[in-house]
Amino acid sequence: MDYNIQEHRHRFAVWTAARAVQGIPYGSIAKDYVKRAIAASDLPELVRSPNKWPTKAADVDKLHEKWVDQILTQLEADGVFNARRVGKEQSYGLAAKIVAIYLKTCLLMCPHDPHAFLSLIHPPIDSILLLELSKREELSKHRSHWLATNWTQLTKEEYLELIASFREAGLDRPSFWSIERYWQPSGDSDT
Repeated sequence: MDYNIQEHRHRFAVWTAARAVQGIPYGSIAKDYVKRAIAASDLPELVRSPNKWPTKAADVDKLHEKWVDQILTQLEADGVFNARRVGKEQSYGLAAKIVAIYLKTCLLMCPHDPHAFLSLIHPPIDSILLLELSKREELSKHRSHWLATNWTQLTKEEYLELIASFREAGLDRPSFWSIERYWQPSGDSDT
């Protein structure tokens, strides 16, 4: 195998995705599990094929669901859920974060020609983002829902409802990644 910039980004993205799901309440998922789960999905192939990138939100949503399902299937095959006494169904948010961090690392944090797909990628969701969004009176009626949401326990339906609520509040504009302006890990806010 040639070691090139794409492989370098892939390896780093696997590491960042694994780090993003460490410290979750029922135990972290080892990097090797995340690596196998990403490899079992179509994510790496699509990242390396800009000519196949979707340009509509509905198409991105469909692919996102497919990737999360592929990752959950591999994590289940590896025994991750049984070992941690957490169900596959309640781990959709965790797998969605793996997808979001992988795409963010490979695509958003690296130079690329402008493409609609880059503005449609789902953001990484965690308690820091949800808490900050819930404090913003100007955003929407969804604030109490965001505050009560535990991203590590989201089912598929709950995750899709959360994404829909972000869009309804206009948080997908101008690009979905720009929602992270509200992500303040230090607790400081500049907005």
